Amino acid sequence: MLRLKLTPASATSGDVSVVAGGTEVSSSLKPTSDGALLGLVEGLPEGASTIEVKRKADNSSLAKLTVVNHSLNGPIFAGPHSAVFGCETTAWGLDAATGPDCVAPTKVAYKYRSNDGTFKAYPISGPAPSDVATATVNGKPVDYVMRVETGVIDRAVYQIAFLNKPGQPVPTPATAASYGQWNQRLVYTFGGGCGGGFHQGASNGGIDGSTGASFDFIAKGYAIATASANVGANQCNDVRSAEVASMVKEHFIETYGVPLFTMGWGGSGGAMQQHLIATNYPGILDGIMPSAGGYRDVITEVNSTIDCSSIKKYFASTGLAWTDDQKQSVVGWAKASACDAAAGDVNTGIGGLGRIMINPTLGCNYSIGAGTAIGTPVVPSVFDPLNNPTGARCTYQDQFVNVFGKDPATGFARRPFDNVGVQYGLQALKDGKISADQFIDLNQRAGGYDVNGNSVSERMVGDPTAVGIAYTTGRIPDGVQLGSTPIISVHSYGDLAGGFGSMHDFVQNYISRARMIRANGNANNQIILVMNGGDFATAASFAVEQMDKWLTALRADSSTKAPASKVRTNKPADLTDACWIAGSKVIQTSEDGISPSTCTSAFPYHSDPRLAAGMPLTNDILKCALKPLDAADYGNALTPAQFTTLQSIFPQGVCDFTRPGQGQAKVTTTWARY
Repeated sequence: MLRLKLTPASATSGDVSVVAGGTEVSSSLKPTSDGALLGLVEGLPEGASTIEVKRKADNSSLAKLTVVNHSLNGPIFAGPHSAVFGCETTAWGLDAATGPDCVAPTKVAYKYRSNDGTFKAYPISGPAPSDVATATVNGKPVDYVMRVETGVIDRAVYQIAFLNKPGQPVPTPATAASYGQWNQRLVYTFGGGCGGGFHQGASNGGIDGSTGASFDFIAKGYAIATASANVGANQCNDVRSAEVASMVKEHFIETYGVPLFTMGWGGSGGAMQQHLIATNYPGILDGIMPSAGGYRDVITEVNSTIDCSSIKKYFASTGLAWTDDQKQSVVGWAKASACDAAAGDVNTGIGGLGRIMINPTLGCNYSIGAGTAIGTPVVPSVFDPLNNPTGARCTYQDQFVNVFGKDPATGFARRPFDNVGVQYGLQALKDGKISADQFIDLNQRAGGYDVNGNSVSERMVGDPTAVGIAYTTGRIPDGVQLGSTPIISVHSYGDLAGGFGSMHDFVQNYISRARMIRANGNANNQIILVMNGGDFATAASFAVEQMDKWLTALRADSSTKAPASKVRTNKPADLTDACWIAGSKVIQTSEDGISPSTCTSAFPYHSDPRLAAGMPLTNDILKCALKPLDAADYGNALTPAQFTTLQSIFPQGVCDFTRPGQGQAKVTTTWARY
């Protein structure tokens, strides 16, 4: 899709000619309301082509642009595809895949929502079913029948859905603006979890009913796009997720028309992807709506679950007595059991994100259900240190080998995880919640995990190159780019869920806020909505309505203000931090989420192991700066003999969280290629 802005304003399409790849394409471009020319340029060969604008009067060149047409099979910017990859097209009703890129013919099917709330196949011909539910688009009732396109792009199975019945005209770039059953807004959905990758996966971000009980985008006339590579449980590489999303969105635009804007939607791993794509590949998503934790990145969340694995392993083996309250004070989460669940089984990794992401085989052996081991890996040629040392390694860092590069000493991807100098339970010791003996015993035995995910007594040492790359490439959002993104976090409170808590802890939203305040001086572009599960659908509906208003106003803003300023000034007046209590919306009156208010009393946020070890709320230090131990830092908590023991545990020093981390730097670029 080419958009050409003519200057001066009096210029018209009759004054210029446009040549693409040597072919005249002026007739493909039509005037827009703001004086530009817009149209779809087709037929370019794969590779580089030049688009040139010439003045008709004298055939002089006014502007040139080199564009690169990539294969639908990718890659574009995420780097070379893995040589090992499992195809799963048949799980989507497609034909068996052919070739290493898992290619299969695209299929179109129709589904309808029944009056009983279920989805059923809609007949291509013959009488219409009698139980078709009604949707409402732009205030008008229509039959809830949707067209679902399923195909393969960049090795991912994608789906695009919108209201449409067999025989009705399908929107095209030329007719989209007048098409009645699509409201010209696109929602890109992202699925949760965080898995080892190297396979297509059998689930996407959701189209049927959009996301279950939360909000039905289809029924309101939105189009939905999503793909299997946009599900964290299938693969947890946000660069690849961004690439697939950009290619699927491009396909949508070229096939159906340009949406007014694109909203992101999804929880847990889906929240991570939205924050990371908005940070590193701005423009794919115009606004984001993260849920289920509001995680802003993968790497620091994996860090906290690795900590949980180490701490859980310690609690299972120590000879000292620990109460549940003492355990909670060390892990920081509302319940120690939530940290246990995040750690999973320290031997098999079942149920534990941390162990999955640092063990090269466990991630390959997990199904989309995230926590259910399967007998045969989806991915062929899985790594085994003895029998298959060159096989696929399903760790966090090995998914990012194109980003981090390889450690020449091992041949494996460089690993950024580090816990050298981290004093687990430091705040609990200072608060008098645990004894000096407990504090010393914990830190003496916490240990870490080696490059193959085996538990070892030594602390983990992050590769300095990988740590620096994690910062500069945006694996850890610094908050700068996010300051220009409308964000509405819809958080179903789970800190105390079921009496044992949840890893989708509320503090994640305030970690994001702390980073944006540090980077931009404010976080006025981020709205946090929190509620118990029973009020989630109501809050989600409110969030979508408000995001639609926000992005509509932004699109209409033709001022020369900076993007971040536009985002703040166009935010709907009635959109503020809020909570829902027993069905009633309550305005949140404290930006920090801590100051006393009705909402903070009902929904307090907690911590995690690194925050409980003294890290600031920004929670973005991977490899801490070290300082010599100082007895004064512990008050009267340690005897001289205990302090001497602590020095032996930390011979290199302990974390100095008053200083930036080692290698910590700002994100240096967007739209990076690997």
